[in-house]
Amino acid sequence: MSTVKEKITSYCQKSKLNMKKFSIKAVEEGYLATDGEASLIFSKDGTLLCLPMYKL
Repeated sequence: MSTVKEKITSYCQKSKLNMKKFSIKAVEEGYLATDGEASLIFSKDGTLLCLPMYKL
């Protein structure tokens, strides 16, 4: 599981998410990665499932 979280963290760093506010939470589909402004949903194996969703 930590390798999946490392993969997600690496992707989010490359996507320029704010890593100071970054968090990963387990959800039914897999994982939700967010920095408070943008959110990404990943599968249980760390594959990106959706385009970034931004807070309005």
